[in-house]
Amino acid sequence: MEYDIKNGPNDAPYILLNPADAIEYDENDVAGPFYMLDRDYQGCIVLPLSKPVLPGSGRVTLGGEAVPYVVKLVQLAAELRVPMLGAKLAGRMGGGRAALEIGGFADEHGNVMKPQTFTVVAKAQAEPRACDAEHEAVALRAAQEGIVLMKNEGDALPVRDAGLSVLG
Repeated sequence: MEYDIKNGPNDAPYILLNPADAIEYDENDVAGPFYMLDRDYQGCIVLPLSKPVLPGSGRVTLGGEAVPYVVKLVQLAAELRVPMLGAKLAGRMGGGRAALEIGGFADEHGNVMKPQTFTVVAKAQAEPRACDAEHEAVALRAAQEGIVLMKNEGDALPVRDAGLSVLG
């Protein structure tokens, strides 16, 4: 079953959020919940669409600047696949507010999404907390001691499959 909501007489795709409400984007969490479903959503603010759209048919801008995006059907439940648009905002906000405009996406019937503008409010980059200093020092020391560098003598890397199999 695919998520599909009618949108007036021409049934054009649209975003299932109220543009009057500001959307919060956490710049500290580039691997949000949708990243767990599909790694292409890393660093994205994810918005549900009313219906699937044709690849590359739309545009996404943040403060007038083009933003890379990904649109995929995401499996949210056993029988529920929802088209999700991920706008890659990581490293673009720097805290503050910006206008995110999304539009021009077309469905398989040629219906085209009218531009929708949202206000995105970014949480500022978190400052290190003094109470975490000891834990961060231990983590840094473990990382430094655990790093292994390999010299690629004789072009031995990457190691090709030597007939090894995973147990199972």
